[in-house]
Amino acid sequence: MDLDTQQLSDLLGVTTHRVNQWVREGAPVKEKGFRGRSHVFDSKEFLKWRDRIVADNAERLTLEEARLKKLSAEAAIQELELAKRQGAVVDLEEIEQDLINKMTLLRTGMRAIPERVVLQLIGLKDEVKIKQIILKEIDDVLKRALEDE
Repeated sequence: MDLDTQQLSDLLGVTTHRVNQWVREGAPVKEKGFRGRSHVFDSKEFLKWRDRIVADNAERLTLEEARLKKLSAEAAIQELELAKRQGAVVDLEEIEQDLINKMTLLRTGMRAIPERVVLQLIGLKDEVKIKQIILKEIDDVLKRALEDE
């Protein structure tokens, strides 16, 4: 269906100025207007053109958003690497391994206490002395676990 500039602007809910902007941007015109006469448009061709432009703009926006996300992620990685080099952050796997090592050392040390103190405790009847020996061994194990950093 053929429409003039005013009819097309009414159909699309835009101003005639916007329709003329689209013409300058390459919108298809069936008959160019001149000397006060309005352009004539094939509505079907015009709508195809406009849909294509809208889709292209949406794709460009999506690509731009993707670029911005990528740049943002790269910047975050660089900031994290810098913070790591400065000692502001620590690798989680390193912390986990350190905790595993400390807990293993602590477990081994605690389980060895009875073997180390058994000879010292044989024949003792003084409860305070027995507790002192055991507590000293526990404190030694804990101290070794903390010193092994």
